Amino acid sequence: MVLSLGCAAPPQLPDGLDVAVSAPFALRRQPLAAGERQTFRLEVGGGEVLAATATQHGVDLALRILDPAGTELLSADGPYGKRGVERALVVSEAPAELAVEVEGAGRAGGAYDLELEVRPATAADRILAAAFRALDDGERARRRGDFRRAAGAFRRAADRARRAEDAAVASLAQHRLGQTLVELDRLPAALEAYRQARRLADAAGLDAPGADLAFGLGRLLLAGGDPAAAAAAWDEAAARYLELGEQRRAVLAINERARALEIEGRLDASRRAYRRAVELVRPLADPALEGALLNNLGWIHLRLGQPEVALDLFDQVLHLRRVSGDRRGEGITLLTRGTAERRLGRLEEARATLEEAHRLLLDAGEPPWIARALEGLGLTALAAGRLDDAERALRSSRSLLAEGDETRTEAMVILDLAEVELARRRGDAARALAAEALALFDRLADRQGQASAYFAIARAERLRGRLEAAWRFVNLAIEGMETVRASARIDPLRTAYLAFRREYYEHAVDLAVELGRRQPGGGWLEEAMAMSERGRARGLVEALWRARSAPSQRLDPMLLAREAEAEERLIALGRERARRELDGAAGGEVDALSARIRRASLALAEARSALRAADPKSAHLLRPPAFDARRFAGRLGDDTALIAIALGDERSHLLWLDRERLEAYDLPSRRRLDRLARSAHRGLEDSRKPRAAQRAQQALRQLSRLLLLPLADRLGDRRLVVVAEGALHYVPFAVLPDPRRLDDVHPPALLERHDVVSLPAASVLAALRSRPRHHPDKLLAVIADPVFSRDDPRLDGRGDVPAGDHEPLARLPFTADEAAAILALVPPGRGAAFLGFDANLELLTGGVLAGYPILHLATHGRLDAEHPELSGLELSRFDAAGRPRPATLYAPRIYDLELDAELVVLSACRTALGREIRGEGLVGLTRAFFHAGARRVVVSLWAVDDRHHRADAPLLPPPAGAPPAPRRRPARRPARAARHAALAGPLLLGRLPPPRRLALRRARGRREAVPGRTPS
Repeated sequence: MVLSLGCAAPPQLPDGLDVAVSAPFALRRQPLAAGERQTFRLEVGGGEVLAATATQHGVDLALRILDPAGTELLSADGPYGKRGVERALVVSEAPAELAVEVEGAGRAGGAYDLELEVRPATAADRILAAAFRALDDGERARRRGDFRRAAGAFRRAADRARRAEDAAVASLAQHRLGQTLVELDRLPAALEAYRQARRLADAAGLDAPGADLAFGLGRLLLAGGDPAAAAAAWDEAAARYLELGEQRRAVLAINERARALEIEGRLDASRRAYRRAVELVRPLADPALEGALLNNLGWIHLRLGQPEVALDLFDQVLHLRRVSGDRRGEGITLLTRGTAERRLGRLEEARATLEEAHRLLLDAGEPPWIARALEGLGLTALAAGRLDDAERALRSSRSLLAEGDETRTEAMVILDLAEVELARRRGDAARALAAEALALFDRLADRQGQASAYFAIARAERLRGRLEAAWRFVNLAIEGMETVRASARIDPLRTAYLAFRREYYEHAVDLAVELGRRQPGGGWLEEAMAMSERGRARGLVEALWRARSAPSQRLDPMLLAREAEAEERLIALGRERARRELDGAAGGEVDALSARIRRASLALAEARSALRAADPKSAHLLRPPAFDARRFAGRLGDDTALIAIALGDERSHLLWLDRERLEAYDLPSRRRLDRLARSAHRGLEDSRKPRAAQRAQQALRQLSRLLLLPLADRLGDRRLVVVAEGALHYVPFAVLPDPRRLDDVHPPALLERHDVVSLPAASVLAALRSRPRHHPDKLLAVIADPVFSRDDPRLDGRGDVPAGDHEPLARLPFTADEAAAILALVPPGRGAAFLGFDANLELLTGGVLAGYPILHLATHGRLDAEHPELSGLELSRFDAAGRPRPATLYAPRIYDLELDAELVVLSACRTALGREIRGEGLVGLTRAFFHAGARRVVVSLWAVDDRHHRADAPLLPPPAGAPPAPRRRPARRPARAARHAALAGPLLLGRLPPPRRLALRRARGRREAVPGRTPS
């Protein structure tokens, strides 16, 4: 049946009908099912043009014009899917009834608008009709696989459309030409075609095609090895999609942008892009896409050296994918989860997870993902020392990748095979494989891949005996890694990434020492020292250099509020976790809170980063200068030497630096030294028990033999500045037995003849020395004996029960005596004591103590080794009226203090401890006080018994102009110096510049000084 319709009003047609219409004709929102055809027939006179325009609304349609016999004259199906416009135009040389056919070409139905026009053909119409015919010819040739013929047809179409001054058709032709040139592997020409198509689309006002072209341009730029330009193109595409209200497409563009940023080495920017994509996808209720994005986000955290954060995300994704029954997605997430477990050293768990991932991905039948699972299994076998198993898995992975277009994955697998050859000490084979991988990474402009390949080549060259070539390549690796690290704008990510790549610096130090022995006097030991410092405590050093400049007074109130909100959220989560732990909550509940704490910690770091970025002063801050060993030696003084320990997996080194010489000594591996250091620490911590004290003495004697015996003829009576690493941070060097007396039954401790100063890195000294110094009139403030419990007699029965997150704490009554003993040494009017109710949080955060150069805090410490930002000091929990008050000075709030302190003494338990981060040291309260303005911090490695404080108060520096205090050294008992921690040494192991000499008491309870600077 044929219906005859005019155009008085846009009609609504029955589905699937063949309709006779007269021009001009228009339809609005006509339904169209997938696969359905709707035909419109109309009369066209000789020399007239038939122009058909169909606007798609959620349906991908094909538009055809047929002659009276039903033969196709022209077909149009553009590349823009269910959006945009399809156009077709023909010139009829003789009168005829032509048909316009609309077909639902996609998988889903929708609606469309249709406009049909018949008019006398102009010269421009004829040129444009020729352009449409060329477009159709090109499409037919492309479908046949004749890409050369297709490219020629599309070029003709573009040329004719330009002549007809139809930018939209010219844009479509250039787009199709670009796609065809990609098939011909002519990427530069394809890029130019896409750029022209985008310019023409913009000229024609075509928003959706313009966004799609920007998206496609990103893919071409990435394939052409320009990830930065690709990221910019995808950023443009995302912005265009959001303007069009196409949020899902915007999410896809942001996902691609994040991938390009990852390849470019801008891992933090990639992380932020994935986070934005996750925020945008959640309102769409698309769990599959959300799971993919969260998985990608976890992968970036893994590459940034944060496997714990990655595992939190992978667990979220596994839940989403298992609930939705996405077995393929589950396999992919198990693959990434197994990688995280391997990075954490949980090799058996990783192996089981990866085997399950491999099974699921085999069922899905996707070779690229199967290859990645095999790579994961190979790397796990390599980490376990099963080299043959590793090689088999990696070669199977490579063979699966050979047929596909997975260049980056292939490069990674080739580099993994190079690692197997390095483990077998086959330098030539490893060099060839690493060079092959590097060529692929170069093609992709993958900075992190390049750095990894350079590092493999450096080790291979060293195995081949080409040490100077190895040095060049390890420096290239470090420069590449530093570029990636510098792109992270928040401190925790830079710190984690450096820890992840710490082996680069360790290898460079070891290589420079070996070169120094082969080429004495060639400056190689100076290179070793500089490289050791470059990879040590970088987060702290950079924070101290930033802190040199006071922040601007006019900071954005919104950014300040964001920082305060993030800080409060973190602390609230810490309190919630403490409350749950006190209530005996299940482990899974506490783990979930820990994951939220990790996210909150990153949010706080981001808020602070945003504040720094907005501060005009921060833009001009200098980066820390390179470490210069000779210049540093010149500042030490004749009576001082630096001992820097650089740990390594195979062997470690001790670097000795004084004004006359720089020498290197070989030490055992990290594993052996760490084992001895932890044994010594445990023994000292429990040293009131005879067996523990004996174990401690044995471990200390072995450490002295390994570390100090080679230096016996160098030590003299020098002051020693010690830069330790790894578990050696847990050992107070001052209590190591004197290496010159190791044959004694009870050798004296090193502190009997030496002042010992500990530094996280030698570079910290310059950073703290460079900070502005003021000379306030006040001298010392002591904060002690806070009120912790409502049972405290000072409350006299008053007081409500504080919030339930508070751990019960005993009073420290002897700290009041400690305060009195210290203040007795201070000239009248120069010291102040804040005891009881006055020892409160507001005292520290309100700026009252900013004028004191010496602060002494005697209270309980709160240690959180997993989340050091939740470590802190406990202060009074009640005011004088018995009302509960906030009581914990958490690390983030310490960072915000504005101190000008020469010395901060933390007379509390375990304040030296924190989270051990490779290359960074122990991250905890010490660096928080450094950041707040302290130049020296005295801390404790273990529990402190307040009953022993009163008798051994410190000798404080005299006020300016006063006669110096008599120089004296506390009495020591060398034969029993390491028997228990109470005799481990003075609070501050080092001297202040004369005449302001500071001799501090020897505490009962080991306290390790981490001074801000070594006086010269």
